[in-house]
Amino acid sequence: MLGLSAEQERLRRLGTQFSALSTKYNPGGPKSMHWRYNVLMPLTCNIDSRGKAARLIYGIVLVVLGILLAWLWAAGSGSTFRWIVTVICLISGAVAIFEARAGWCVVRAMGFKTPM
Repeated sequence: MLGLSAEQERLRRLGTQFSALSTKYNPGGPKSMHWRYNVLMPLTCNIDSRGKAARLIYGIVLVVLGILLAWLWAAGSGSTFRWIVTVICLISGAVAIFEARAGWCVVRAMGFKTPM
């Protein structure tokens, strides 16, 4: 296809994007200026079962807390601050549940070491 080398064709089939400037496989990977970030790349598991369990538990707690805050504290108050706190709890809980299900931690993906 389009005069691509066998290696480029293999990478294209795998979904790896490369620039027209790159003429062969670049071992420099994503750090090289010839490679672009592939937004379709699957998330790589970077937490173990203990980390998944911890994230799932505090994710569920935050979502339940967010629902309770919305129902008992923020509803009918007319306070923007109360709704912001409630939405932050809900979003944080949803992200934690997503991390637990995907086995992928956003903080670890940024290079920070986490205890679990």
